[in-house]
Amino acid sequence: MNNDSLPVLKNIRFILLSALLLLLAGCSTQPTVHIYGKYLKVDTVQQLEQQFVELGYQAEINQLDTPVSITENTILYSLMLEEQATLDNAVAALQQSGFEVNLLQPMVRGNHWYTKNSLALILFPTDSSTNNHFYQQDLVHQYQVSECKTPLRLQLNADFSYQLTGREWTQEELPLVRGSWHYRQYPYVELRPGNNTQWHMYFEISRSTTTDQISRIEMQKLSPLEPYKLISGCTFEVGERI
Repeated sequence: MNNDSLPVLKNIRFILLSALLLLLAGCSTQPTVHIYGKYLKVDTVQQLEQQFVELGYQAEINQLDTPVSITENTILYSLMLEEQATLDNAVAALQQSGFEVNLLQPMVRGNHWYTKNSLALILFPTDSSTNNHFYQQDLVHQYQVSECKTPLRLQLNADFSYQLTGREWTQEELPLVRGSWHYRQYPYVELRPGNNTQWHMYFEISRSTTTDQISRIEMQKLSPLEPYKLISGCTFEVGERI
C-alpha cells in the first residue's frame, strides 16, 4: 500500500463511521405515552399532555375503559423501554400534577401499544369516592344480548339517551324503546322511557374477564332485575380485548 492511498482510506473510514452513527441515532425513537383520559377533566388531560410533550415524548390521548383488574393509578410500561429514565420521568410528572402513582406494572402481553418504546397512564380523578372505580362513562356502549333468541341491541349514549333495536315493535312497545338512562350508584342502571316516568327497567352491572385463543377479553353485562317482557328477559353484554 502506497502513501497516496492513506488519505482515501481515512476518508472512507470517516464516511462509514458517520453512516453508522446516523443509523444508530435513527434507531432511537421518542417514547410514546398513552393517557387514559376518559375519567379525567379536559383541562387535566391537556395539562398532562403538555407536560409529556415538554419532556420530549409523544403523548396520545384515548377514551378507553380501564381494565377491570386496575382500580388505582397505574403506569403500564413496555419491557422494551429504551431508557429507565422514561419511567422515572413519568412518575415525577404525575406527582407534579397531583397524581400519586400506586402501581408500576410491565405489560408482557395483550395490547400492541405497549410492545414498543411506550407506556400507558391509567388515572382516576383525585376526588373520586370509593365505588369500585366505576363511572357513568363506563356504561356508554352498544350492548348485544347474551344467550337469548331475540337479537336485541341496547345503545347507551354519552348524552344519557338509550335506544333498543333488533326487532319489530308493536304500537304499545314503541314509546318504550327510547328514553334516558340513569346511573346513581354501583351496580345498578335504570332505563326510563322519555314519555312514561311510571314505567322503567333496572339492570345490575357486572364485570368479568375471560380469555380466548387470541387474548384476554373484559366483559361488561347488564342483567335485568326482572324478566321484562319488552326485552324477553334478556341480558346484554359488551366485550373489549386487552
